[in-house]
Amino acid sequence: LVDSDYYADLTNGNLPQVSFVMTNDITGEHPPLPLDLGETTQQQLIGALQRSRYWARAAYFLTYDEGGGFFEHVDPPVLDAYGAGFRVPTWVISPFAKKAHLEATIYEHSSLLKFVERVFDLPMLASVNHQFDVQTPGGAGNDAAKGAQYGPPAPPRDSRTDIGDMTQCFRWPDTHVPR
Repeated sequence: LVDSDYYADLTNGNLPQVSFVMTNDITGEHPPLPLDLGETTQQQLIGALQRSRYWARAAYFLTYDEGGGFFEHVDPPVLDAYGAGFRVPTWVISPFAKKAHLEATIYEHSSLLKFVERVFDLPMLASVNHQFDVQTPGGAGNDAAKGAQYGPPAPPRDSRTDIGDMTQCFRWPDTHVPR
């Protein structure tokens, strides 16, 4: 979604149950843009959701990409030949989010898919997505690439119990406990 679609969907009651807003299409926090531009955009997106009819059942995940390692202070855990990648901040904004909570569970890119699977009782989405993954970036961070520019597709991680599904960040009401 782009911001105009997002705002229109909130207003018109057409917001899909799951939406991804790519902020780089709007205004990101990457150089050379000033940081406050991206922060202001996120504040507007979150505020619009909080004022909408959707807020009572919403979960807004604000996660940063690569981060340049600025948020990393220790080596990430080794899950497989692909590693876990840099840990980056993720904000969980929801009426059901645990207040002032810092979660110690290990998460990675498939954790958001695992959240959607669990809340909507869906099959493993990461395994389905794996069928379309034709290459992964190689180099020093991907031992499976063996030094090449691209490596083979990463194995699905959706059945790994050591990777969280984001539900650990919520306090669920009795009427909405994920299965």
